[in-house]
Parts: sequence; C-alpha cells; structure tokens
Amino acid sequence: MKILCDVHIAIKGAKYFQSKGIETEHVNLILDSWLTKDDAICM
Repeated sequence: MKILCDVHIAIKGAKYFQSKGIETEHVNLILDSWLTKDDAICM
C-alpha cells in the first residue's frame, strides 16, 4: 500500500505510517511543497 498525504495531514502522521511499514510520501516534502497544485500531484 502507498499513501500520499496532503497538506492537511501532519508530517508526523506520514512518519507514523512509515514506521508501520507503509510507503508514504508527504506533499510538503516533494514538488513545490504546500504550493503544489492538485493537477501536478495527479500526474
């Protein structure tokens, strides 16, 4: 399972999922951080 957390999920939440072995990315850590538009994420 892979999870993409958006800006409304705390980075600590993403790290929690990672600690449980779930592949997780947080939008603030990729692309243009919180400025990333939804259509760029969907690509």
